[in-house]
Amino acid sequence: MYTDIQTVELTRPYFVDAYRQEPSAQVFSLGPVDARIAELADGCRKLLDLPENWNSYRSKRVDENLLGDGIRLLSLLLSPRVRTPDVVPTARGGVQLEWHAPHQDLEIEVRGLGHYRVFHRRLDAEKEVDVFDDISTLLPLVRDFPA
Repeated sequence: MYTDIQTVELTRPYFVDAYRQEPSAQVFSLGPVDARIAELADGCRKLLDLPENWNSYRSKRVDENLLGDGIRLLSLLLSPRVRTPDVVPTARGGVQLEWHAPHQDLEIEVRGLGHYRVFHRRLDAEKEVDVFDDISTLLPLVRDFPA
C-alpha cells in the first residue's frame, strides 16, 4: 500500500502547481506515503476546473492552496488502516474531507492554510470545533473509520 517514488517536499503550495504543469507527475513527501494520496490528488485536479458559481448559489472557485493543504492534511492523517475519505468542494472555495458510517460522521473543512473546521457526530452527540495547525485532535477521530 505504500510506495516510494521520486519525491518533492510536501510543503504549502507544493503539488497542485506540479499537477497543473505535469498531470502525470507523481508528487510525494520525503519518505513513504500512502499510495492513495497520489490517486486523491489526481482526482482532485478536476475540482480546480469548477467555475465561479458552480453550485448556482454564488460559490467561489476552489482555491488551489486550500486544495493543496487538504491533500497535505490527508498525507498526515491517512494510514493503511484508515478508510479513504470523500473530497468535496465547498461554496467558500475550499474543500471538505468526509468520512461517513451508519452511526458516525466526520467532516473536516479546509478554511485556510492550517485552519480546519471539524464536525464530528457519533450516535446522538455532535461537536463542531476549529483546529489551527495542530492536527493531533484529528488523528483519533480519523482512526474511527477503518479501511
